[in-house]
Amino acid sequence: MATGMKILDDMLKNDFGFQHMMWVFSGRRGIHCWVCDEKARNLTDEERTAVAKYLEAYEGGADDDDNKLTIEANLSRPEDKGGEWIHPSMSRMQNVVESGFKQIFLRPGGPNSLEVDKIRDRAIAFVEKRVSVTAGATAKMFANALKDPMRGDPAAAWNRASKALQSQGYGWVAIALQFAFVYPRLDVNVSTKRNHLLKSPFVVHPGTGKVCVPVDPTKCDSFDPDRTAPKLMELMEQWACGKARRLPSMEIFDTFLAGIERERETAASRIQIP
Repeated sequence: MATGMKILDDMLKNDFGFQHMMWVFSGRRGIHCWVCDEKARNLTDEERTAVAKYLEAYEGGADDDDNKLTIEANLSRPEDKGGEWIHPSMSRMQNVVESGFKQIFLRPGGPNSLEVDKIRDRAIAFVEKRVSVTAGATAKMFANALKDPMRGDPAAAWNRASKALQSQGYGWVAIALQFAFVYPRLDVNVSTKRNHLLKSPFVVHPGTGKVCVPVDPTKCDSFDPDRTAPKLMELMEQWACGKARRLPSMEIFDTFLAGIERERETAASRIQIP
């Protein structure tokens, strides 16, 4: 989610010029982004769909077999030497994707590390689907590189595996795999329909009991849903004991509202009354 925030925050600001965005923890596993610039609020459903499609890179069903990475066609062009033909925005995000991939999948002992059998098998299956039928040896080289004893170093195993792909002209598959594993997936229905119900900040998730607090995208790496997001019962206990305190996330909310108010005041000052 932190990597997804960094990617979308950058693209919404630099590609669309939006400024007034508030990121809100969903209460369980996801993150919501409120884009509240006046020009964003006035977009039609069709225009909102266009924005969502621009941001999307990995779409399809819940099963990996049904999914398609939208940038693959350009990544796999014969004249491509490492991603030069993908859209400039996606190319700009490649460093963020690589950093997120390293943090999530190459961290020794991590729950999603390539050391975990099901994660490693998923990576191997991804590669096998994308190398040509005649390049079975390439897929086998990749698999063998990942399956070698890692000795607690999944990063070294990934380097061997990606170099095996690069040596056979399939370096683009390694790039595609990182995008597929890390790039955020949008809830398109929420993003494109103006009449869709939205979860307000500071509501309580009915399943986890956690408060859906705003999150600072510049500090998202330090946000821990298990420790940073308070639970309703904890807040009630603090209140009962006279230890209630203002949530730090309220500062994020206040800053967001102040920005919207400045935009409103600026727009009002431009109105000329004859």
